[in-house]
Amino acid sequence: IPPGALAPAGPLSPAAAGMIAPGGRRVDPQELIQGLMKAFGARGFDLNMEQASAIAGNMRVESRLNTGQINPSSGAFGLMQWLGSRKTGLEAFAAVTKRSPTDLMVQLEWAALEATGAEGGNFASALNRNLTLPQMTSEFQRLVERGGAEGARPVPTRQMFASKFFQTGIGGGITS
Repeated sequence: IPPGALAPAGPLSPAAAGMIAPGGRRVDPQELIQGLMKAFGARGFDLNMEQASAIAGNMRVESRLNTGQINPSSGAFGLMQWLGSRKTGLEAFAAVTKRSPTDLMVQLEWAALEATGAEGGNFASALNRNLTLPQMTSEFQRLVERGGAEGARPVPTRQMFASKFFQTGIGGGITS
């Protein structure tokens, strides 16, 4: 994917632009898909391209794929815009592993850990292999991201990015 090809058209509002934590960086979509498969695979999940793309499509809308994205009004953080106990869990996981919470693999490993804990049922329902890619993307937003009024950007945008990531992943040689 060429740089900027998946950037939204027009300027972002200050709330949408957010703030970036020190150490945060914009992640390449193929690196993200590969990282998701690695992190979830290490936890026993056989994530396929559709599932990884559904997660990545949501992450693109939530954070513009920047690991240090901070929502200035809510304080939500990272690729999945974690809040509350989920954000605290990410920060604790980063501290225990002696890495930064802005580290890509810390965030992906934390997401995989969430999928084995209290969030497990939500992840399983959202990433059910009987669902289509658009359905998985929508369900991931509804069950896992649970975006509020500001965070629940249109599901079609999430689905569009998921579809682009899926097509790029297959074309880029990424396999399940």
